Amino acid sequence: MCNREQSADTLAETITSTDNTRRMFKANRLLAGIGSSSEIKVHNSDGKDIHTDAGKANEAMKHFRSQLTEGVDESLPAFIGEPKPLDCPITSAEVAHATVIYLSATLMN
Repeated sequence: MCNREQSADTLAETITSTDNTRRMFKANRLLAGIGSSSEIKVHNSDGKDIHTDAGKANEAMKHFRSQLTEGVDESLPAFIGEPKPLDCPITSAEVAHATVIYLSATLMN
């Protein structure tokens, strides 16, 4: 068997041995040549790479804190109490609408 056939057989075996819920995702990644990377590259606001895990975690925390708290009133009290069902449940139409808006915004960037 030639090397290309062996490579194709290995690729097919990898895809078909993946569980059904992840098979299409795995196939797309493999066929696109996207492997798993053990190293995540993070840079600070000055564009300099951060090399330590603690530094990367701190930079990610700062980024998401600014994304999630920008324009939020600090005086908003924390919810304290027993969880309860929503008064007005979220509908599938609302989720679909939000998904379209999110994907449109993501694809435009």
